[in-house]
Amino acid sequence: MKKLFITLLVLIVGLVPVSIFAKDANMALSAGLGFVYPLGDMGDSIDYAISVPVAAQYAVIPNVSVEFDAYYYLYTA
Repeated sequence: MKKLFITLLVLIVGLVPVSIFAKDANMALSAGLGFVYPLGDMGDSIDYAISVPVAAQYAVIPNVSVEFDAYYYLYTA
């Protein structure tokens, strides 16, 4: 339950302020779901991970943009 709460909090904090500027044509929002299979030394301690990336990009001027990325990983032992 605590992990679900933290995930929802990250999504809300990451997307709510950004959505104010999303009405501009210079804004791009994205979210996803991923599967991570660790290799090397990290593969000895965990089996796999599920990732939830959230990103926002704002074009300040035509060739310059600012990007915010947030990732949440749920690891399995």
